[in-house]
Amino acid sequence: MQKIAQFFKVSKENYIQALRGEFPAYDEAAAEKIYEELKLPMRATKGSAGYDFYAPFSFTLAPGETIKIPTGIRAKMEEGWVLQLFPRSGLGFKFRLQLNNTVGIIDSDYFDSDNEGHIFAKITNDSNEGKTLQVEAGTGFLQGIFLPFGITVDDEADGIRNGGFGDGGTNFDAKTRRNSTDLEDIFIAHIAGMDVMARALESAAKLLEESPYKKMLADRYASFDSGKGKEFEEGKLTLEDVVAYAKANGEPKQTSGKQELYEAIVNMYC
Repeated sequence: MQKIAQFFKVSKENYIQALRGEFPAYDEAAAEKIYEELKLPMRATKGSAGYDFYAPFSFTLAPGETIKIPTGIRAKMEEGWVLQLFPRSGLGFKFRLQLNNTVGIIDSDYFDSDNEGHIFAKITNDSNEGKTLQVEAGTGFLQGIFLPFGITVDDEADGIRNGGFGDGGTNFDAKTRRNSTDLEDIFIAHIAGMDVMARALESAAKLLEESPYKKMLADRYASFDSGKGKEFEEGKLTLEDVVAYAKANGEPKQTSGKQELYEAIVNMYC
């Protein structure tokens, strides 16, 4: 049996940013705790082909619901191999759990991409039997299998990956044209493009560091920091608990999302 790969955790900074990007209710301390408790994928038995990926936190999916989970895992493998991801067979059989891209494909060069090769899983409970899926933190919900692959005899692919699924990259498209025919013109176009990107990054940093945006975001999701909101966010409430709470407390107070204010702040800093 060939040993051609190894799993690693992404950096703490990468994971906390990814987790809070998908689930803003997690504060810095909670996200850091989840990161510290991440488990690397493992096979259950000597004869297993699949490596179990473990849920970083508890979650519940009602029929038709979807969740995007940053696993915190990256995979380094030899060239000529690919990691394919599938729902765990038991969850697929009982709940028709589906990956939204059907099969996850993790290429060998994804490891060196800008997002550290961070593997995400977007899954849906496709149950047609009304079954609600509950997954506890630390239990397997995906399985990954390393497979070799071939290429065509005339394949000359030489591109270099930059960025991962959902994150993209930056492409400065410069070429000769009617009024710009010299190599110097292409050089100027690239420099100008990089200058624009640098100014955009400076504006984004200023927005995050100097504007009230972060406080507004924290205030918006403050109900998830304590009480029933925190219990719900941690996966400790069942749907029955939520129904009972709603019946006891009635309609929630309508709170403005402050869309116009958010847009005004972006315009002020960018």
